[in-house]
Amino acid sequence: MPDKKSLTWGSYAYYVLSAVMLLGTVYVLIGCVTANAAGKRSKKAPDMQLHAGQNELIVAAYNVLNLFDTQYDEGKEDYTFLPSGTEIPGTGKKKEDFCGTMTGYYKQQCLETNWTEAHFQHKLKQIKKAVGAIGDLPDLLGIEEIENENAARELASVLGYGTNYYITNSPDHRGIDVALLYRGDKLELLGEPYEIKLTGENFPPSFNEKPTRNILRMQFKPKGNADIVLSVYVNHWPSQAATAKTLKRMLTAEALKKDIDAETKRIGKEKHYVIALGDFNTLLREVPNAFNNVIQDPKWENAMVDAQDLAIEADQRFMRRMPPGTYFYYGDRTWNKLDRLLFSANFNDRKGIELQPKSFRIVAPDFLMAKEPFAVNDPEAFLNGSVFSKIPVGYNFLSLEEDTAGYSDHLPVAVKVTLAER
Repeated sequence: MPDKKSLTWGSYAYYVLSAVMLLGTVYVLIGCVTANAAGKRSKKAPDMQLHAGQNELIVAAYNVLNLFDTQYDEGKEDYTFLPSGTEIPGTGKKKEDFCGTMTGYYKQQCLETNWTEAHFQHKLKQIKKAVGAIGDLPDLLGIEEIENENAARELASVLGYGTNYYITNSPDHRGIDVALLYRGDKLELLGEPYEIKLTGENFPPSFNEKPTRNILRMQFKPKGNADIVLSVYVNHWPSQAATAKTLKRMLTAEALKKDIDAETKRIGKEKHYVIALGDFNTLLREVPNAFNNVIQDPKWENAMVDAQDLAIEADQRFMRRMPPGTYFYYGDRTWNKLDRLLFSANFNDRKGIELQPKSFRIVAPDFLMAKEPFAVNDPEAFLNGSVFSKIPVGYNFLSLEEDTAGYSDHLPVAVKVTLAER
């Protein structure tokens, strides 16, 4: 602005007015930028929960980590999950006597755990809260690490499935099994559930000496879709701690493949839709690999597709909102993709039932994750001093408090499928 003394009052007023208008424009621009930024900050995050319409199904799986009732199961080593002082029928001994035959961590856990009815009921409540984080009650919910009929009946009741469930009766020495819970308003059960047994002359001695869990197969017809048969397989494959573990998982995969082939031939490829879900206990780096070399082998005519893989292809950016896996292994500080939802290829042919890849979820709300981060304390490790947060909280079997009991060392997985129009 020129020197004030050289201006007339009119000119001076003009310059003052111009300055005021310029300042007002700046304030307006700042206000717009601020409002725009605030709008971006307040943008609602995508709903991570799943909600199903009338022609949709929610498919989910959850390893609930040792859901045991309080009763001794004959022939099973379920001593840890009994009330203190329980007498073991036919032995003249108590729980604590059998705890004494264990070693290390397992011995200590067995002696310290007083697994009462209150503890059992509390764990059921914690599982209900975790399953509730999926969104709507899943139409198909595979459960791993559940003990027996009583535990399955109680869980189905608490979750709202009523009598729509089935649990296997496997020879696993720990006494854990798999179960499938389902909603009867959209699905009609066909025939009797079938258990694929992984023992006998077709399996090596290690399978018979330390048996694993049976694979459960149940078949359904979506109500109003008479031409479709949906086979659901619930899996809990031999663990990473198992003897000859890779071989065991390969043979388990072959047994699953064999049954899928037989059922597809019997029903017809066009009508047969297959879901295999559960805890497969298989690491990506394993060689040979039960997925690369068997279940997802492109040379197999009934090869399965992984919902998580399809979700990453469909929307990699959205998938960053979830953990990279369902289980965090503290030993080598890595996430592992143990829990999977697998589908036959015809879920993508847009004819009968269609998979919705973008609906895939690794269910990981804050309450399922540990409050305290995990810090690596290993001077020889490259990651020494690194801190990992948002890790599944596991379960404290001594606690009766919601905030300290925890949930499971695995996270649930879920996805939606769309049924053909009726």
